[in-house]
Amino acid sequence: MKLNKPTKIVLGILTCLPLLAAISIIGFVIFNFLSMFFNQEPAMPLMYLSYLSYIIPYFFPIIFLSMGLYIFYLVHIIRNQYFDNEKRILWIVVLFVLGGITMPIYWYIHIWKNNSSEANKADGLTGNYYEPGTQP
Repeated sequence: MKLNKPTKIVLGILTCLPLLAAISIIGFVIFNFLSMFFNQEPAMPLMYLSYLSYIIPYFFPIIFLSMGLYIFYLVHIIRNQYFDNEKRILWIVVLFVLGGITMPIYWYIHIWKNNSSEANKADGLTGNYYEPGTQP
């Protein structure tokens, strides 16, 4: 898959959104629970649930975005012609195990920098680049 630079930038932003959303939601929950814990007023159990009304509307768009990104990266890994079978299986397993942490790393290495295509074109001893089939 050949992507132009603006598409790579938009994909990178979309790739980082679920991770940033998870961090911000966890921070929001921790901040609100700590503020209620250290508050001098008596604790109201329903007050804990009222803060969820601020978070729940963000869950569904982030979940759908994450599912779309999983599908995109899975297809990109499968179609990446520069991977051998071992690397392809490794990236798929790491994608499913680590999920949202893996996607920005994969985006940076294999989409933004596109090192997989350059690494396969490099001569191992000299580091000179060549087009496949033209190496002396």
